[in-house]
Amino acid sequence: EIAMQEFKSSAMSDEHKLALKRHRTTIVEHVNPYLMTDYLLARGIITSPIAGELRRSESQPEAVEKILDMLPSRGDPAFYAFCDGLRDSCQLAWLADLLEGGGMSEKYKKELIRYRFHLLEHIIPERMLYHLLLRKAITPAEFKLVDREMTKKGANEQLLSILPTKDDDAFFALCEGLRGDCDAGWLADLLEGKELQSHQKELLISHRQALVDNMKPIPIIDFLVSKDILSINVAQDIKKLKTAREMNEKLLDIIMTMKSGAFLMFIVALRMLPDNAWLADLLEEPTVDTVMRRDRRDMLLAYRSIILSNVKDTDKVTEYLVKMEVLTPAQADDLNSKRGNEAKCGRLLDMLPPRGDEAFEHFCAALRTRLHLGWLADTLEGEGMTSAKKLQLIRHRAVLVDKMAPEPIITYLSQSQVVGKPQVFTKAMGNYVINAPLRDERNERILDLLPSRDDLAFDVFCEALRTMAKQAFLADLLDGKQTAVQSVQSVQSAEMNGALPLAQHPFNLMSGTSVRAHRGQQVILEVKGEAKNVRWLYEGELIPPTKGLHKKSDGFKHELRIDSMTPELGGTYTCEGTTPGGGVACDITIIVMTEQELQL
Repeated sequence: EIAMQEFKSSAMSDEHKLALKRHRTTIVEHVNPYLMTDYLLARGIITSPIAGELRRSESQPEAVEKILDMLPSRGDPAFYAFCDGLRDSCQLAWLADLLEGGGMSEKYKKELIRYRFHLLEHIIPERMLYHLLLRKAITPAEFKLVDREMTKKGANEQLLSILPTKDDDAFFALCEGLRGDCDAGWLADLLEGKELQSHQKELLISHRQALVDNMKPIPIIDFLVSKDILSINVAQDIKKLKTAREMNEKLLDIIMTMKSGAFLMFIVALRMLPDNAWLADLLEEPTVDTVMRRDRRDMLLAYRSIILSNVKDTDKVTEYLVKMEVLTPAQADDLNSKRGNEAKCGRLLDMLPPRGDEAFEHFCAALRTRLHLGWLADTLEGEGMTSAKKLQLIRHRAVLVDKMAPEPIITYLSQSQVVGKPQVFTKAMGNYVINAPLRDERNERILDLLPSRDDLAFDVFCEALRTMAKQAFLADLLDGKQTAVQSVQSVQSAEMNGALPLAQHPFNLMSGTSVRAHRGQQVILEVKGEAKNVRWLYEGELIPPTKGLHKKSDGFKHELRIDSMTPELGGTYTCEGTTPGGGVACDITIIVMTEQELQL
């Protein structure tokens, strides 16, 4: 074992110890111990003899385990240095975020632990991930981390390890996803601890006699115990009663004191028994036929942030909805009492789904006639892509934004219908995209609007990419026909035969460029392209942790920032990384010049 170095520091805080313990398995799996050892040595957290012992470990996981064992004795400075090393040296910013996350309130963390078994069973990862990313509850890097898990259980376990490090908004975003994307509203109610609603109590009272006379208590009680609605002790107390009628009376008394989620699970229990299914029908909400269609609710949720950003005058929309009798004057007054337009708009979006499809249609009409946001109304009224197509757009969003030529694509997508090719974007949607001032922003808008279309629109989008030889490999990525590296290799092969221009990995496209800078200037070198294990070199040598030089990477965009340029820092910098097909590298030369030379 490694001898403990004397380290003058107070003991590490319990919060930081718990973070290292909670994510220990993930750290051991992902951290390169040799890069981390060099970083901790440079920061003075460990000594050279200890660094040597770590490098002689029999395996990388063993070396990481040793690092984790010694960190708590070196206090909070060691924790912060470890997190800096994850970002600067190991290119694992997402893992540093996990460790440093302030986390949600303890009461919500406890609910996630309490209902963990049900969350693992009922979360549908491919739907929930898309929802949480849209709500900005998780980062793109965290999305990729969960998405690469091969099983539903593995993905959900990874997700549940991330969520407690987020704020309370992430908890509520999870509950929204359970209701809207996973058909598990009962579980969301349990998590949120919602009280039994007045109409639910009225239904239990109105149909109490039928329930008492006809329920089969034992299987219902056992089901509620399995779902953590009833404790084992409470269940045993009910079962001690002599008759089924007495058990039913006691069970209904208990349910009347419980949360809304317990009521919903009680209905599920009734419906599982053929002889009691009609009782479940009595308790179902009578307004179910007036609730907004699922696909329309999904649209309002998926485009919530875009609606909040673009609806600048909620009062005009509210006024229109009152006129159309979607809202009452009293409800409009309640909306107007909210401080700030965004708060008003958010509250309005929450009020629409229970008011049915007519509310959705009038909301879209208000966007067109009162706010002149026809493109947004057209977007919301789309059929919507399946989750698989949406996920492909998310997975490759960064490279699409970086590489797409927006003008020919929007022309292709907005063209009038021809044989076999539907018009994907309306004229209003096309104008919205084209009016963006920057190229990347136009690409962002294309990718924001596309998921509102149907799956055929996804195919047309891929056709648009293939009309341009240099962008055909993007269509192959989206279709899943090739990996990024395979796409590059196939285009390179075609180029060798004189058929196509060379389409390389983004690193290689930028390699060989030069940057001119003057003394004292801040310089930011940015390389884009999907790659792992990214590191920066200067004149072929690995750049150690150095004051004034900052490295960061999110898996696609890799940045080296030099705070103040000097002649000594001029030269060739190399950004290296790995892909499934091998290593990639990008060389950028910084030429330091005087201000007079730059002006020539």
